[in-house]
This record gives sequence, C-alpha cells and structure tokens, in this order.
Amino acid sequence: MFVANLGTRGLSLNENQFWVRYKAKNSYGAYLQGNMLCGRNEANQYVRLKSDEYLQWMDVKIALWTNIQKGLYSDDREITEGYKRNGEEFVDKMAKEIVFTSPDDLSMYKHDEGTKK
Repeated sequence: MFVANLGTRGLSLNENQFWVRYKAKNSYGAYLQGNMLCGRNEANQYVRLKSDEYLQWMDVKIALWTNIQKGLYSDDREITEGYKRNGEEFVDKMAKEIVFTSPDDLSMYKHDEGTKK
C-alpha cells in the first residue's frame, strides 16, 4: 500500500484534518487508488471523515451544476455532451471522480465562488 498526504487540497480545513491519497494492490493484482479525508475523532485517533467527504462532494456537484448552467464548459465537448446525455448522473460521476480519485486542488470547485478557474 502506498499513502501520500495531499494536505488541504486548497481548502480551509479544521485543525488536524488532511487529505490522504492511497494506492493499494488487491488480491487479484489490480491497483486501486483514491482519496480520503482524515482527521482526529473524540478519542484522539485518526479516522476517515466520511460525512465531511460527503459535504465536499456536494460542494463540487453544486459548483459543476453552476458552471454548466452558466455555460462555462461550452468549449469542452466531452463535458457538454456527457451532460446532455446523462444529466445528473454525469455530474454525480464527475464530482465523485474529482473528490475521491483526482489529486486536484479542490479550491477551484467552491460553489460559493460559482466558477471553475
């Protein structure tokens, strides 16, 4: 298993919270990789913060919806066509990929800014 600290990924996180990127080999020999948000619980142990991950995923979904509605992806044929074919399912999948698979900076998907940089 390989683990790397992604830090804050451009977000304002609480103290003792950080993103971890992992890569592991399963029993079939295939590699799995992803990201998880970690932090300390009440017992001072490091754990995965699933509810905070979910909130981040929702923020990214909102930002993507806002950008699509504003036409900010009109020059990106793959995003435009994917959205036209599958709508909400496409946005869900894209947001999950950004949060849980991509090591990208997430600050560009803050929904209160409403634009992708």
